[in-house]
Amino acid sequence: ASSLYKDAVLHRVALLREAKADEKAVKILKTAVAKKPETASFYQLLSILYEDSQKPEAAAAILKAGIRKLPADEDLHFNLGTLYDRLQRKEESLAMMRKVLELNPDNASALNYIGYTYAETGENLEEAEAMILKALKIKPGDGYITDSLGWVYFQKGDLKKAFQTIQTALKILPEEPVIVEHMGDIYLKMKNKRRARRLFEKALELGKKKEKPNLEEIERVDKKLKEIS
Repeated sequence: ASSLYKDAVLHRVALLREAKADEKAVKILKTAVAKKPETASFYQLLSILYEDSQKPEAAAAILKAGIRKLPADEDLHFNLGTLYDRLQRKEESLAMMRKVLELNPDNASALNYIGYTYAETGENLEEAEAMILKALKIKPGDGYITDSLGWVYFQKGDLKKAFQTIQTALKILPEEPVIVEHMGDIYLKMKNKRRARRLFEKALELGKKKEKPNLEEIERVDKKLKEIS
């Protein structure tokens, strides 16, 4: 019976979201959480609705409530980790991802997240490489994880390996702006400004076309284009 209730709630919420009636959906989910507090997807959906309506603190609070109720649920921890990431709370985000790996050492997304975060900052690159290679074993052919590996090689100064790996990632996800941008960074490092500029322009165009454009990414690429010109 409980799965019937869950399905009914999720179906109703999906319809309300389509109808742009998010406040009603929030009410239904609050009731559902109170009635069936052991259902992880209720917390997850409620947090998405809060974040969509610019209430990130409420989104974090509901995920924390879910974690208190379901301390072994790796998805709730992962969702809170990605929320912290979007809020620029990197340390808390990393701590949450480490918690995910305590619960499941083979969570490829958490391995990739920590590895890529290290690669972005240029620290713990050996550990980053090991984590990302492990993630790729679990999810072979994943474009985002392949890109992360290429970025580790870039940060290590191995341009040849970086180029080959990011090229593979681009074949898998040709429309992903960050991967296009990474290829631009490689060309820039190889002193090929013309090719780099073309790739940054493409990354910018793809970034703006996204359903939810990442303003931080767009600003970063824009800055690179201005510096190159």
